[in-house]
Amino acid sequence: MTEELKKAKTLDVQIIATISLIFALILSVILAYNEKMIIENKETLFSNEEAKKISQFQTTLVFIIAIVFLTINYNNYEDTKSTCNSNNIMVDEQLRLTASVFAIMAALIGIYLAFSNSEN
Repeated sequence: MTEELKKAKTLDVQIIATISLIFALILSVILAYNEKMIIENKETLFSNEEAKKISQFQTTLVFIIAIVFLTINYNNYEDTKSTCNSNNIMVDEQLRLTASVFAIMAALIGIYLAFSNSEN
């Protein structure tokens, strides 16, 4: 596989992951609106059980997206490490990789909260 084709496929994966993230954000907004309706004692969009299942799906989706970006950033880091002579570019790749690790940690916390037995 040529380098250009590999970069194009990586960008395709990033586009799909970004669209999936936008979908997850829309679900988050809908769930927040549903929670607001509960607080205002109005008719909600979802029952508590439905909202919990949607929240679990949403947080799992975010975790999968975080894994995808971690994988992409790790591969980019390894490719850059073997071909790059510039310290500035390596620092940028290390920062992207570190940000991906933090995103994984945040997503894991979100999954824990969504799947915990609490009513919130």
